[in-house]
Amino acid sequence: MQFTRSSGKRFYKRLFLVGVEGTRTECDYFSMFNSAYVHVIPVSSREGNSPKKVLSALKAAIPRFQLRDGDYLWVVVDRDEWPEEELELCRMWAQDPKESPGQCKGFSLSNPKFEFWLLLHFEDGTQHTTSKACLEALRAYLPEYNKSLARSDFDAASISTAIQRAKVLLGTGDPTDWPREAGKTTVFTLCEAMRHVDAEEEAKMMEELSEENG
Repeated sequence: MQFTRSSGKRFYKRLFLVGVEGTRTECDYFSMFNSAYVHVIPVSSREGNSPKKVLSALKAAIPRFQLRDGDYLWVVVDRDEWPEEELELCRMWAQDPKESPGQCKGFSLSNPKFEFWLLLHFEDGTQHTTSKACLEALRAYLPEYNKSLARSDFDAASISTAIQRAKVLLGTGDPTDWPREAGKTTVFTLCEAMRHVDAEEEAKMMEELSEENG
């Protein structure tokens, strides 16, 4: 089924197609950013969850959607033990102006895994830089955590806190690159993009309403 949306200016939602490794955690988390102005659609591969497979699934999904200039395409993966060649493939795709030139592209990676990004919503994460430690620490805050997430587990303030913590940990590192060291994540770049679009579109809407009522 092909995705369609209203052509009315007032009801336009910016589309975020997000390639992810899993079918639960990342999907649950990024769906929290859906709003009147942002429509997030996670895309995962049925053939495996390697970065290469995630990127391929995202690219294969593009023709099913009515993408407009200014929509977003993003790849989100974990460092895990994936070959650097696959991570570089994702990075180069995101920075290649010839790939989907009308869309905004990005690549985010959590080292060691996505749970590290989630942990930053509750603490600075500096003591938990292995996969096992991340998971154990996260369950101290979310005892029932088993890959699924509830919207009530996070709020705007905790997301803002996670973004700031991730920036501090990344330091002077390039947010468009992928962090080689454990205990760093660039997922904040996608979160900021979604928040920026939401705020920008809402401001436009308020301006239109003001002019109509002016």
